[in-house]
Amino acid sequence: MGRAILDGLTRWFLIAGNVLLLLLLALVGVEITLRNVFLSSTKIADEYSGYMFCWLTLLGFVCVARDDRFIRVEFLLTRLQGVKRRVVMVFGSICGLVLSTVVCYATARLTYTSYLFNSMSAQYSQTPLVIPQALMPVAFFLMAVVYGVELLRAVAPERERP
Repeated sequence: MGRAILDGLTRWFLIAGNVLLLLLLALVGVEITLRNVFLSSTKIADEYSGYMFCWLTLLGFVCVARDDRFIRVEFLLTRLQGVKRRVVMVFGSICGLVLSTVVCYATARLTYTSYLFNSMSAQYSQTPLVIPQALMPVAFFLMAVVYGVELLRAVAPERERP
């Protein structure tokens, strides 16, 4: 059940990432056209492309972690077998879980503070910062969940079925 939910969220994150990438491409294309052809600007392209790039990175983190494709020290892992490999996997999962949890808490506090103080971007758009910041705690929470699942898998691996 839990895996199905995480797999579904990962699929939605991939779809959202594709949409964001298309929006980013369109925004940059419009900005290039406006600057070179009409000697004008959207005045928001830099800011909003930065937001979208950050969101793409966070969505990608969750998808990559879920598919177990983060870069690791493979030469070490391939040489380890049995209990030693499980210990290293448990240690890595605990580190990822702790780090994701701390960053989730910090970004949630940041988002909440931006909401309380009605913080706006210093750019031309005056975007309420709570909008671009809202995805950060969600993404890091899901990263913590993914690492928690990975930890459980490392501690109690599934037994082969006959």
